[in-house]
Amino acid sequence: MKKRIVWLLLVVLLIVTGIPVYAHDDDSRDISQEFVDTIEMLVEDEYIPSDEGDYYFMDDFTEEWAQMYWYQWYQVRKDIGNFVVRTNISWESASNTPQWSDSGCGFVFREIDANNHMKANLALDGYVYINGYRNGNFLSYGKRSYASHSTKGEAEFVLVVNEYTVNVFIDGKLIHTARDIAMDDPGMLAYVVVSGTNKDYGTRCTFKDMEFFVFEH
Repeated sequence: MKKRIVWLLLVVLLIVTGIPVYAHDDDSRDISQEFVDTIEMLVEDEYIPSDEGDYYFMDDFTEEWAQMYWYQWYQVRKDIGNFVVRTNISWESASNTPQWSDSGCGFVFREIDANNHMKANLALDGYVYINGYRNGNFLSYGKRSYASHSTKGEAEFVLVVNEYTVNVFIDGKLIHTARDIAMDDPGMLAYVVVSGTNKDYGTRCTFKDMEFFVFEH
């Protein structure tokens, strides 16, 4: 496994382009063994073509959003097409009775603008959703159950985007697969917070130990 920690490149990008990438300049930090194992598994099981690419790690990130029936995203990096993200997500809702399916945490990806992007998230109803918009038209690739509903919890979330196929793993188990997705051009990768209540802080999401791998097909 060839590992390349390219924090210097990220810092240059931050300065030159203003991309809000949260890279450490800690020489002692390395990609985790858990992520190495994840990538090796994905290659072995043919979810991704190889382990050759660029590896990144991110600072922990927490955000909240309180607006029912919509979601807000927060940029990680632009111009990413094929990638793997692994992070530990914890969530909580300010309401004991939120709109369960419209509350959650995950990622927006291949984002061009509000009318053109994809989204993969776990929701507080216990399902993983893959959906998005293309030219303002809603795209839905269904939902799959990962747990029972909850207003507070945590899970390991792995998102694999390879060409026209999206896979989501929760706690090491494949939960949802979407094929022939409509958005295939590179775009922004972003954290997403999905709100299911207008109460107080709405939905709060924390992303810890986040690492991602960018590869070409």
